[in-house]
Amino acid sequence: MSAVGEITQHVATVRGQVERTEVAQSATYKWLMAEHNFEKRLPAYSEKEGGIHQIACDHFKGHQCAVEIFPFSGHSGSKLYQVKDTKTDNILGLLKVFPEDRSYEFLDEVFSYDAYQKHSLRCPSILGVAKLVDETETNCVLVEEMIPGETLQQHMDKLFAEKLGSTDREAQLQRLDELFISFGKSFAAFHTTDHSPPAATDSYTQQHFLEIIDDALEQLKAANAEVDEYYGIDDKDQFMSAIREYVGQNRELMQAPAPRSYIHADCSFGNFVYGEDKEFHLLDSWWGAFAVDSKGEPRGTPFFDYMQVINRLWYLLKDEKLSNAEYQQLQSAFRKGYAEAKGTIPDEEMQNFYSFVDAMLLLGGVTKWFHHGAKDSLGHLGQYWVGWLNGSLLQETKNIAKAV
Repeated sequence: MSAVGEITQHVATVRGQVERTEVAQSATYKWLMAEHNFEKRLPAYSEKEGGIHQIACDHFKGHQCAVEIFPFSGHSGSKLYQVKDTKTDNILGLLKVFPEDRSYEFLDEVFSYDAYQKHSLRCPSILGVAKLVDETETNCVLVEEMIPGETLQQHMDKLFAEKLGSTDREAQLQRLDELFISFGKSFAAFHTTDHSPPAATDSYTQQHFLEIIDDALEQLKAANAEVDEYYGIDDKDQFMSAIREYVGQNRELMQAPAPRSYIHADCSFGNFVYGEDKEFHLLDSWWGAFAVDSKGEPRGTPFFDYMQVINRLWYLLKDEKLSNAEYQQLQSAFRKGYAEAKGTIPDEEMQNFYSFVDAMLLLGGVTKWFHHGAKDSLGHLGQYWVGWLNGSLLQETKNIAKAV
C-alpha cells in the first residue's frame, strides 16, 4: 500500500474510533491522531540536507526541478512551494508544508481530497506525502497537483482594478457574472453527491457547529476592554446573553430536514481555481473535513458553504470594493447557477442561522489572535459581524424574549 493509502486508512480508523465512542470534540480527535504515531508511515527527509528539494526531485523524476516559495505561502498557516521544470518553466506541482502542531490538518486534507476524488469532484490530485525533519520538529508535507488557471479572487481583483462606472469595469463585471453562475453550478455539484432523502443534520456535524459557537463565546468572554471597544460591544454580558438566547431559540434548525453534503468551510475566493478546462476546482479542504465520515461519505449540510459565499461578497460590499448593484448581481448569479444545478437554497431562517455560525467562526478566530496580527488582517470583519448581530439578529431575539 502506498504512503497516501496508509494515511487515508489511518484517518478512517481514527474517525471510526471517534464516532464509536461518540466523542466529537476536536481536542479528542487530535489526541487520537497523535497517539497513532502516524509519522512512521511517512517517508523521511532531512531539512538540513535540502529535504524540500529532494522531495520534489523524488516525486517529479525526469525533470530538472527548482523549488520556489509560492506567492500566497503562509496565508493558510502552511508554507507552500511550487516546483518548476527549469527547462520549460512549467509548474509541475505544489509542496504544502504543515507545521508539526497542525499535523491533524495534513491528515484531514489527505483524507478529504481522497474522498472527493472518489466522487469525481474537482480538487488537486495527491501525488505523495512525506515528512521534513530537523533538530527540533517534524513537519508533514503534501505533494499535490498544480491546477493551471486563476483563482476566483484573481478574477475579482481585475474588477477592483477598474474604475467604478467605467466601460472596462462593466466588461469585467459581466465576465464575473458568468464565472459566478459557473461557480454556483460547481458548488451545487460538490453539495449533491449524496442522493439520500433530506434529514436532520448529522450529530457529529451539529456538535462541530456548536463547538464553533462555544469557542467564540469563550474567546469573547476572555477578551479585554480594548477588544470590546474595537468591536463596538458596549455591554458584553448582554451581548453574550443574547447570543446564547439566539442559539437556544434556533438550534432546532439543525434538526430540520436538509440535504446531506460535503462542506468546504473556508470559502475564500482564493480557494477556488477556474481552470484551463473551464471548470472550478477547490483547494485547501481540511477545514471541511469534519463533514466527511469514516467511510469518506458526506455528513454535513450545504447551507453553511452557501452562506459563506454570500457573506464573502457582503464583506466586499462593506469594504466598498463592490457597489450595491454589483453585490446584488454577483449574489444573484451565484444563486442562479446553484439552483440550475439542483442545489438546495436555504430559506431565510436557515440563511440567518448559518450566517450566525459563520460569524462565530470568524469572531472566535480573530478574538483569539487579536493581539497577534488578526486585528490588522481580519479585525474589521469582526466589526461587521458585531454590527450585524446587534443590528438585526440579536435585536429580534431580545424582542422575542421580552414578549415571552
